[in-house]
Amino acid sequence: MNFQELNCKASELIMDKIPLIVCAQENNSSDMIVDVRSLVSYQFNYNEAGEIIIPFPMKKNHREFAVQLTEYLNKVEFEKVQLYIDLEDEHILEVIEVIALMYPQSNLYKTNSVTAKLKEIYFIVKDKQTISSKLVHMNQVVQNVFYARNLINRPANEFRPSDFVAEASKLEALGINCKVLQGNAIAEMGCLSAVGQASSDKAKLIILERIVRPGEPIVGLIGKGITFDTGGLSIKTPSSHMETMKADMAGGATVMAIIKAAAEIQFEHNLVVIVPCAENMISGDAIRPGDVVKSLSGQTVEILNTDAEGRLVLCDAITYMENKYKPAVLIDFATLTGAMSVALGKVYMGLFSNSDALARILKVSGESTNERVWRMPLGREYDALLESKVADMKNIASPGSGAGSITAAQFLARFVKTKAWAHIDFANTAYLEEAGPRSRFGATGDGVRLVLHALPDLVELAYQVNG
Repeated sequence: MNFQELNCKASELIMDKIPLIVCAQENNSSDMIVDVRSLVSYQFNYNEAGEIIIPFPMKKNHREFAVQLTEYLNKVEFEKVQLYIDLEDEHILEVIEVIALMYPQSNLYKTNSVTAKLKEIYFIVKDKQTISSKLVHMNQVVQNVFYARNLINRPANEFRPSDFVAEASKLEALGINCKVLQGNAIAEMGCLSAVGQASSDKAKLIILERIVRPGEPIVGLIGKGITFDTGGLSIKTPSSHMETMKADMAGGATVMAIIKAAAEIQFEHNLVVIVPCAENMISGDAIRPGDVVKSLSGQTVEILNTDAEGRLVLCDAITYMENKYKPAVLIDFATLTGAMSVALGKVYMGLFSNSDALARILKVSGESTNERVWRMPLGREYDALLESKVADMKNIASPGSGAGSITAAQFLARFVKTKAWAHIDFANTAYLEEAGPRSRFGATGDGVRLVLHALPDLVELAYQVNG
């Protein structure tokens, strides 16, 4: 999709042979007049002047309107349109962003993939200079949302832990330092190693560094990178849609997209990303319920359910991040628990945090980007549910305890020393089997825009935490 903008007076807006679509507020007239009926095969509404009119009420949310507008645009049968939206430019940017995020993409795996015919949209705006600079930034962000989506949508036979490493290595071209730990180098990461031991493609720890201000605070990001999750010996049932578990690496894709975008927009603060990646498979070498493993922190974990593997790879990544980089702010993303869908449906991502300031930053950013988060509780009562009779802790609470998402976050909290830490469980929003308000079928790329919008505030918090 090629987005372009014009800066003309209303009387100069008409481009010959390119249809004009007017998105007007109800009961509001426009002085743009063009008869495009002969050019339009999909029937919009027309006013007396012959304009294509898509009315929307003043009170309608701009993003909701943009979703409806995108549906209109999907059905047009011409390659270019001029689009005038009767809104201030800042709201037009919101609309452009939604159109970009919602617009159909070609399917690489369909031999006869059908895409929308519309290729170019010329946006008519009031202040071209201001909106153009913002549009460049927005486009960089949106492109990295699609970068994350494309990684998440790849089938698991094409994206194993080694493929994750290969993709991460490409980011070195942007000046991002990439290191990979595997084999004996992660031998002390008993939890991460255990999750990947049944696979022929063993567990790996990917580290991406962008240190542009040595000695200054670091914002750390960790993303769960389980490239496929069978559940292990605690195998998933057919009703659990195992085929969607190719998306269990969405956290890793999200944080990789964030540091990639930060490099491209030349964000001049320190970022470190860690992706613990593995396949949770079944073989004679698989981890078993009842096994006890030792984490990098030295704490021992009794495995009661091998399908609660995400917290195991994350806990070793958290310890490594804190020991090596001592981040002032730490955020992890994970498709951690199906219980998140029960709690929040497909709307909000679950947010757990030990910092009110960090939680506020993420909440405000979520409202601004429409990648909303809902803060969930942590506490001693939930922590007690993880006590084990044979190890320092067990990896799930006892059956019937409930609070699955909370106890998973509480498990991670046992490994966290960072004063400003947030865990985002987006198992409910990272991959959609039906189109949603921000994305079509498949990966949503949630989390990328949330963090990129919040980065300046996260850095400010990092300086405050470090004093």
